[in-house]
Amino acid sequence: MRWRCSGLLVASMLAVAACGGDDGEPIDPEADEEIVNAAVLTIDDLPEGFVEEPPDDDDDDESADRCLEDILGMTRDEFEDSRTARSEAVQFEGDTSSIRVRVSAFADADVPGDVMDAFDGDDFIDCLREAFEDDPETAEFELTTLEARDPLAGDEATAYHLAVGLNVVEQDIEVESRLAALLVDRFVVSIESTSFEGGTDEAFLADALETMAERVESER
Repeated sequence: MRWRCSGLLVASMLAVAACGGDDGEPIDPEADEEIVNAAVLTIDDLPEGFVEEPPDDDDDDESADRCLEDILGMTRDEFEDSRTARSEAVQFEGDTSSIRVRVSAFADADVPGDVMDAFDGDDFIDCLREAFEDDPETAEFELTTLEARDPLAGDEATAYHLAVGLNVVEQDIEVESRLAALLVDRFVVSIESTSFEGGTDEAFLADALETMAERVESER
């Protein structure tokens, strides 16, 4: 299953000024890197039938960049200059679904929290919809659904959950993508799932987020 909504991978945009943590203590990027790498899911965490595959694209997303800059006033350069640590993206493929996860570390919770809040606003969702439709790389898809839903874990202040419905035009196949993230202090655990229509397992996605969140807490 390789249909992915790469034009809307907003989770990878999250970043914050790398100065000091919420408690004012200096940040150790090497320690953060160890935490995010230890927290990310492994194949042993997934049900039988999934296999680990190399990620099928990178996280650069000019469309999401545009919306974050227009709505929140953040630029890609600010993101890249400020992130403290980020795990490699890990991708798992099943017969009918694809799962991609990542864990990131930030200097404090303020900016990731602002991004979570943005997903609760119509302006941000409308901007994402327009950016998707304007992006030539998404021409093979017809956007049928784009909406914010109740968080899979946490609450609106600490999480987001975006549902995206797509029609693969040439094959006339309906697929659905979910983008979700959970803020754990100054760490963000994120997951992207793409399945054939009706195949999304929300309970599994919530468990995956909570598993990574618990590992962040235990490693800190």
